[in-house]
Amino acid sequence: MSLQKIIISLFTLILVVCCATAPPLTAATAEETLSLTVTIKSRHIDHFEFCLPVRVEELCAGSALAQTSKQSDIVRLCNRVAEIKELPMKGDRGIDAAYDAIVAAGETIVPCLIDKIVDTRPMRDPRCPPFSDHTTIGDVAYFVLLDITKLNFIELLPEKIQTKIKNEGAYAYHDYMARKGARRQLQLKVQKWWRQKQI
Repeated sequence: MSLQKIIISLFTLILVVCCATAPPLTAATAEETLSLTVTIKSRHIDHFEFCLPVRVEELCAGSALAQTSKQSDIVRLCNRVAEIKELPMKGDRGIDAAYDAIVAAGETIVPCLIDKIVDTRPMRDPRCPPFSDHTTIGDVAYFVLLDITKLNFIELLPEKIQTKIKNEGAYAYHDYMARKGARRQLQLKVQKWWRQKQI
């Protein structure tokens, strides 16, 4: 018997055993399955093809679980903004572990950082030298977002505030952020900018 016939016979036997031991598909389960076609070609086999039923819900469950896990990782990483002790002057790595981890996530973490812009919980100013005693997690999230996206610090701020920052520096930014509704206004502008950037 040739090698080709031996291999074909072996695969046929495996399929017969699998089909004999598998539970029968009902009308309901048949609608929830996909047919996975496996084709084998080699120098010994010109063409050998068979189908295997694959449950759709199992494929979707695995995909959903992976997606949920990924989103959970992003949120957990995003929450590390509060752990940043020092913001590198030029985005240099190796200075702050939390900063490095967040920036390494790239643009996938940007939406979460945008959400955090309105977080008013206080934290130590990680800039060197510190500019404000009223720095919040939202401020630092915005600063990190700028490093990831390369967005200009003042680009989305009101024109009057842009002028004040040019004359007074970062103090003008903090004065503006202390105003009622300013954080939400900035967040909305960043969200709009980010959506347009994705088109």
